[in-house]
Amino acid sequence: MTEEKLNIEEDTNTKESDTKESNTEGTNTIESNTEGTNTIEPNTEGSNTIESNTEGSVTEEFNIDNMTEESDGQLAMGGQLLSQAELDRLKNVVETVLFSMGRSVELSELVKACGSAERKYVKQAAEQLMEEYTERGGGICIKKYNGKYQMCSSPEYYDDLIKLVSSPPKPVLTEVVLETLAIIAYKSPATKLDIEKVRGVKSDHAVNKLIEYGLIEETGRLDAPGRPALFAPTDEFYRRFGINGKKELPQASSELMTAFEKEANAEVGDIMKTDDRA
Repeated sequence: MTEEKLNIEEDTNTKESDTKESNTEGTNTIESNTEGTNTIEPNTEGSNTIESNTEGSVTEEFNIDNMTEESDGQLAMGGQLLSQAELDRLKNVVETVLFSMGRSVELSELVKACGSAERKYVKQAAEQLMEEYTERGGGICIKKYNGKYQMCSSPEYYDDLIKLVSSPPKPVLTEVVLETLAIIAYKSPATKLDIEKVRGVKSDHAVNKLIEYGLIEETGRLDAPGRPALFAPTDEFYRRFGINGKKELPQASSELMTAFEKEANAEVGDIMKTDDRA
């Protein structure tokens, strides 16, 4: 009787041990496939990943630090939210300033007009307003020249406008004046000596004409003997040529540069031959 009792207890212990799982590597693994259970895993790189094990499991990732989407009428920038109403008000202020000034306006001026609004929000408002005017395609547009904003009439309605408004006299840009303007535009700021090194002749007359036409202006003095004047293109230059800044100036192709180099070398060769004969 005693032996039978012992055998029964051993059989019972054996069955219990069979139902337990041991992890000999020192780690425990708990898995659950219960429908509707959510598992949250931390991401050490600064974002949180939420995984759902429901049927047709879906994984979503949210990077809280870099959120830049618009949601619920709010604009997220740099971790701070700006309501759509506040953004619309900034656009209205920018629009009012551009219309009233009648000239190109720097971003710092727009920031001043918008009061306590941060610079990045004012810039965002100005850029969005410019896009809205472009998409609308009306008779008024907003252009950006050399980092400044200006409200002006759309070029496609020039022929209609000129019937009422007198056309301003266009400056006569001779080849010499154009060469000088190109040197100043690409080298900006440039001194008269810089221009003369490229052209090989005096540039006083051409520089004075460009100043008279409002296409260049004196921007300072070079810290060198004689303190020569430095010249750079004006906002009028960028507006007339329809470019935003120096980076948008057309660049010469490699083929054209090679042709220029060959032409220059040929001219130098001719000069050397003339000197040898003399």
